[in-house]
Amino acid sequence: MKWVKVNDKKRAVITGVESKSNQKAQGEAKEVQLLNADENSNNQSQHERVEKENLEEMLNKLEEEKKELAAKCSKWEEEKNGLIQVNNEVAQKLSAVIASATRYQRLAQEFEEKCRALEAERATLSANLCAATMRSRICKNLLHNNFGG
Repeated sequence: MKWVKVNDKKRAVITGVESKSNQKAQGEAKEVQLLNADENSNNQSQHERVEKENLEEMLNKLEEEKKELAAKCSKWEEEKNGLIQVNNEVAQKLSAVIASATRYQRLAQEFEEKCRALEAERATLSANLCAATMRSRICKNLLHNNFGG
């Protein structure tokens, strides 16, 4: 606004006009600010709404993934229980095989001991037979020599 150096009345009039136009401009500026604030609020609300929707979507996906993982865990638990049962059955069979093997090993040891005892007995019997044969020959020779016969 131009200031003219005329007199104080004019200056006051000009100042009054300027003051009114400043008030009008300030009112319009406030209105623009309110509109901008309202628009910002709407934008923020819309942004928050979109963010909330995104979070809800993520939450739904996580819930779905949680259900899938729970189903997998359940399936794996069933498989684990089945494998434990099979393992127990195999352990029982293995235990039976070990018991049989132990029994067969004991029987084999007993058989070997009996074989050694029989071998020793055979050696004794062979020695006795040889001794008896020698005695028999000696007796035969004595009879033959003494009785001519």
